[in-house]
Amino acid sequence: MPIGIYRRTTQQINAASLFHQYVVPDEKTTDLPEWWGKWAIEKEDRYVHSDVRSAQAEFFVFNMVSPTTGCVVQLVLSEQAKKMKLPRNWKIGFVDPCTNVFFDGSGRVFKGQGVLSHLQVPPHRYTKESGGVTLQPNGYQGSN
Repeated sequence: MPIGIYRRTTQQINAASLFHQYVVPDEKTTDLPEWWGKWAIEKEDRYVHSDVRSAQAEFFVFNMVSPTTGCVVQLVLSEQAKKMKLPRNWKIGFVDPCTNVFFDGSGRVFKGQGVLSHLQVPPHRYTKESGGVTLQPNGYQGSN
């Protein structure tokens, strides 16, 4: 599975809390299709915080495969969002190019698109000493 790591600006991090009215709440999301296998979202606070869904707000770590089609999502920045008629305060997000389903900068799917699955966040941790992100395919293994 292709994993993306996007480094967000302070503006993009702050915008994460602005989209709650537009996105499907976590408690309303559905299970993934069977073809996803073991790749399920980590809902533990260690990996996924309510607004930024990441171990470190600056880095959004996500599975780049759309949870509905299997297509690789594409980055949509604010300049492109204006042309696509997305919310005015859009700073960053993603689109499934096969269906035009939109996700915000934290990978949460927008309401009203017939999709109830967010982009998946793999188990990961942020290491302060190196400033890097480490994927943990076997789940959470300690703190940092």
